[in-house]
Amino acid sequence: MNTRGILARIYLALSSVALGFSLFFYSSLSSAVTVSIVPAEPSVFVGDTISLQAVISDLGDGVAPSLSAYDFTISYSTPLAGFQTITFGDPAQNQLNLLGYGSINYFDDSTSGTLLFGEVSLDDPDTLNNQQLPGFVLATFQFSTSSLGNASFVIQDATLVDANGDLITIDTLNDTAMVGVTSVPEPNPSVLFLSGIVLLTVIARSRISV
Repeated sequence: MNTRGILARIYLALSSVALGFSLFFYSSLSSAVTVSIVPAEPSVFVGDTISLQAVISDLGDGVAPSLSAYDFTISYSTPLAGFQTITFGDPAQNQLNLLGYGSINYFDDSTSGTLLFGEVSLDDPDTLNNQQLPGFVLATFQFSTSSLGNASFVIQDATLVDANGDLITIDTLNDTAMVGVTSVPEPNPSVLFLSGIVLLTVIARSRISV
């Protein structure tokens, strides 16, 4: 894990400790949300890339709760799928970087078949609560494929923190995605034969016309 990842995890740990007493006495958990892992396609050909997104929804619409930090652990099928890249934030706009200050993001794929990743917003609570969308893409992943079968991707652990530093309850966790990896279809022999006949006919007619 890189230095930024370690710092981000320390930040999350310290935030949890600092808020531990208030969570214990007041149970101030934010409203429930939905977290899903969504594949771009239900199946791909072997050798192609599998693309998936981690998505959150049911946050406040212009009001609290909003998301300020998250930490996920995802397991995936090996050697069928191999991690390639991760892109943080929604393709339209990173909802944890609304003011353009950047964010602290990190990932760790050093353990085979496991991907740890997370992000911490640098935006202030008012900006997150007032401007963040109620649903958006957290991150997009790409995995390579090397053999046939069904590749599974499972959210093993997910921690969400709102703009006030409170833990967010995950009411619905769509934690599993399956992507079929199939062989590349071979051309139909009869189609190839007919194509050859058509080509020969065209060549023969062109010679006659000359």
